[in-house]
Parts: sequence; C-alpha cells; structure tokens
Amino acid sequence: MRPRGRRTLKHMRGTEPTFRLRRYSTLAGNLDICSEILRRIDVSLLQSIHIQSMSSFCASDVENFFGTVESRCSPSVLREITITERHDDKSDFLTDSHESDPVPSALETSLASVETFRPLFSFSYLEQLHVEQRGDIAPAFSSSSDDDSFEIFRESWPKMRSLVLVDRDLKILRTV
Repeated sequence: MRPRGRRTLKHMRGTEPTFRLRRYSTLAGNLDICSEILRRIDVSLLQSIHIQSMSSFCASDVENFFGTVESRCSPSVLREITITERHDDKSDFLTDSHESDPVPSALETSLASVETFRPLFSFSYLEQLHVEQRGDIAPAFSSSSDDDSFEIFRESWPKMRSLVLVDRDLKILRTV
C-alpha cells in the first residue's frame, strides 16, 4: 500500500463508527488491509463482502480474514462472501512490489482445507461463498476427504446456494 493509504488507516485508528455497513465491496492491495478495515468499522449488519485483491493470497491469509469476519460480523446477517485475485498491469497502483518475495509452496497456497473455512462455520445463513485465487486448490480436494469436507460444509451452511472454489487455471473445482 502506498504511504497515502497507510496514513488513511492511521487516521481511522481510535475513531468510533458513525454508520453501519450492509455491503462491503473493495479493490484492495491485500486481505490484511480488508481485515483492518473490518476491525475499525461497525459491520454488525453486514450482508455481503466482495473483495478483489491486487496481490496473491494463500490459505493463511484467507483463514486470517475469515477469522476477522467471524469476530466482527453477525452470523445471522452475513449472506455472501466473494474473494478474488485480480492481476493486471495496474497492480502496482495499490500494492508495494513483492518481486523479491519467495513464491509460496503448494501447501501454503492451497485454500481447499476445512481448517481454512472453519471460522465461517457459525455462519449458518451463508448462501454464497466464492473464492478464486491463483494458488493450487485442487490437491487438497483430490483425495477421499473431498466428500467428507463438503459434508462438513453442507452441515455448517444449510442455506448455501453457491460454493465456488477456482484455481489458478480458472478451473471450477466444485459448485454446490
């Protein structure tokens, strides 16, 4: 994030929320910024979250973000979560260069683990969950645990209409 954005977040520190969001949609440098924003505003009535991340994210980033959602949002109100990676020639506009960062291993990038989604299990009214990233999703669901994982998802989210996980090649892994 450029210095201007950091100053904006510092300015928000300690302020009391004066409004309650119902929909949160953003193009952000990364998921940590989105978590920080959710921690600073009243999201008790939040119904939908739509995030386009300008940088790659891995399972721990998503799990941390879902942990923030769990601690800040109402399980009886939140209905939709969409998180996608957006990579284009404008990505330097919102993010610092990460060219020297090591490339995450397949284990670090895999999203398709029950543990990644565990913070959302109390959101029984969740109707739509879409996570699209460039990391490898398929390996974690290619085993016999696939059916077990989706059974856990079905039990946790009985109102789910759409569950979509998309890997780096834009192959839809599973839709419910």
